[in-house]
Amino acid sequence: MTYQWGEEGKRAPILGYQESCLYAYVSDMRQACLRRPQRPQGTALSSRQRRKARPRGFTLIELMVTVALLGTMAAIAIPNYLGYLEKARVARAIVEIRSFETAIDLYKSDTGALPDTLAQAGAGMPSDPWGWPYEYVKLSGGEEEEEWEEEEEEEEEGEAQPRRDRFLVLINSDYDLYSKGKDGESRVPLTAQASWDDIIRANDGSFVGLASEF
Repeated sequence: MTYQWGEEGKRAPILGYQESCLYAYVSDMRQACLRRPQRPQGTALSSRQRRKARPRGFTLIELMVTVALLGTMAAIAIPNYLGYLEKARVARAIVEIRSFETAIDLYKSDTGALPDTLAQAGAGMPSDPWGWPYEYVKLSGGEEEEEWEEEEEEEEEGEAQPRRDRFLVLINSDYDLYSKGKDGESRVPLTAQASWDDIIRANDGSFVGLASEF
């Protein structure tokens, strides 16, 4: 390559055709690089930031902690829910027994006698909130003076009998009306464990509620 002196006293190369084309291409590339927008300082992401920006799934420990928390919440919530549900059923049975009382009182006021069955009083064949039929026992004559052994024998045969308290005294003088409760089992004395969850009418209607609370 030969040089010549330029106008400002500097040597400039004397280029051939191919060299001038190459020189022009390099100059254009340099200008394009200079015109390219530069990334502002501080915008480069660190490796930690790139890891945070990258979506990731749950780890095994996180899943185990989540399952444990859900199990704890279920262990607390489910018994409470079942307890509230059971209280709601007891409250419903009390309301229904009160409504049967009203039907029986209306029948007695019209006929002067107690009905033989709930169906005769116009209550149909109702079932309690647990699906068991309500028990109705009409008390009359000297039934309340019958021997305990005879009543216990009849009870074993599945026939409803007048209910008695812990002193084996009748809890009503007119009629008994009760639900057998959740377990569907009942015994003549309210102190029997099978009778604790019964919803009973006692003291001739002044008490309606759980047998365990009477």
